[in-house]
Amino acid sequence: MSLKNKINWAEFEGLSTEEWKASIEKFLKGKPLESLQQSIEAAYSISPFYRKGEVEPLVLPQLDAPKTWAIAEKIEVAGDLAASQKAVAEALNGGANMLILDFQKGKGKDIKEVLQGVHLNMISLKMQGEALGIFAEDYLRELGRFSYSSDLDLLLAGNSFQALSWQQLYGGTYPKLRAFQINISLKDGAITALSDALMEIKFAFEELRAAGAPPWDAQHYFQINFELEENYFRSIAAIRAFKRLWLGVLEAQGLEKVVWPWIHAQAAVAERKKDLYWQMIANSTQALAAAVGQVHSLELPILGTAEQRPFARRIARNVQHLLQLESHLNEVQDPAAGAYYIETYSQILIKASWEQFLEKA
Repeated sequence: MSLKNKINWAEFEGLSTEEWKASIEKFLKGKPLESLQQSIEAAYSISPFYRKGEVEPLVLPQLDAPKTWAIAEKIEVAGDLAASQKAVAEALNGGANMLILDFQKGKGKDIKEVLQGVHLNMISLKMQGEALGIFAEDYLRELGRFSYSSDLDLLLAGNSFQALSWQQLYGGTYPKLRAFQINISLKDGAITALSDALMEIKFAFEELRAAGAPPWDAQHYFQINFELEENYFRSIAAIRAFKRLWLGVLEAQGLEKVVWPWIHAQAAVAERKKDLYWQMIANSTQALAAAVGQVHSLELPILGTAEQRPFARRIARNVQHLLQLESHLNEVQDPAAGAYYIETYSQILIKASWEQFLEKA
């Protein structure tokens, strides 16, 4: 027998808004409910108490939404290729399914040794770093020579000029190449960060259009790098808000059929920078925020001494395994839907960021 058939919900009388407020204020010891109003930013505030009729739900299309997010781990490549190759193997054997190769030194031929034995059709790959900006063509050429996969989700991090060049030269070889990286850092506030990102996206579309790329193709070239913060609710609301803002930009481009960009979340280093265990806690809450916001990939920072880092890496991966395999957040269409506080927060960010964007544009 289902729960629905067991319980007669009509037997439970609903409370009016006035009754709820009176109950809350009782626990506030006489203080008004308005005393709990929180200032967000730019003269916007939010209440912790909303009723269904007061909230405008954010309805987002599923489009090509990921079934789950990729567990990303950053590997530095700075001379000791054997050590980098060992770190790659440990990450993948430990449950990561996305590699972020940070090339600080070396040349294109190094990638063959670093990725030795890796099946690229089974993972996602992001390449970044100072050496990539100098030898990008060598890295991409070598990557294609030893382990080509047309299904590889390949992300490159560079400036706007490099992104256009890479997309033109290698977009045909790697159909899932995303070279236009838009950075959104929430540490100084979400509204300005989101509106600045919209301006970057607008300029990128103009640059791509001038280069002959139609908007339908151009929308596939973007990756959004979200630097989260320890403010749990703002991180969730900002990710959800960005998705609606992205649709607004594509609507302005005249696109009827749209896709999401690749959204990569990067957890911020906690304020207690030297406290390894505090960072693990911060990683957990930021990972949950990214999961609820529904990103494509997530990277958690690894702190500690050389002896502590292997343990910290394992915990960073296992936190995400718990969210996926035990909490099953990756199987929910929109975990934040119906949470009136987050719904309202999302709508505030959408409205304020779009207005700020129009002023700049």
